[in-house]
Amino acid sequence: MNTTGTGSRLILLPDLDLCRVGDKVRLLGCVEHYDTKTASLVLGYSHQLPHRRRQIRYLANVEISHVLEDVRSFGLQIGTWVNVIGFVKDTSGEKEIPGMDMSSSGLSALQKGVQATMAWEAREVRLDDYERAVRMRTHAT
Repeated sequence: MNTTGTGSRLILLPDLDLCRVGDKVRLLGCVEHYDTKTASLVLGYSHQLPHRRRQIRYLANVEISHVLEDVRSFGLQIGTWVNVIGFVKDTSGEKEIPGMDMSSSGLSALQKGVQATMAWEAREVRLDDYERAVRMRTHAT
């Protein structure tokens, strides 16, 4: 894992599985669940698939033990939108996401998660504008 001062790469949460373990990323997600035993957040993000009517809700595990004080400053309320910077980790060996019923249709648990190094509340999120900006930035690099 590269822990030097390298910058993070801005991605959409559904694209987390496309990253390599150890990559430093920045992403946005909505708090779905907080597990006090593991100091993990489950972040969700709904994404409209191209040429399909239904949305898929992607879920990712974010381990926040290193940033608990930062996270406590804005709370861990379900529905809070959170920006996270951290390192990609493999979570494919985890049987399920704690506290989440994965039998519901339209849910997709990602195989990778994030070890957070920074986290802060996002305010007034306009998802369409955000997605467009991330996509434009991704295509420009």
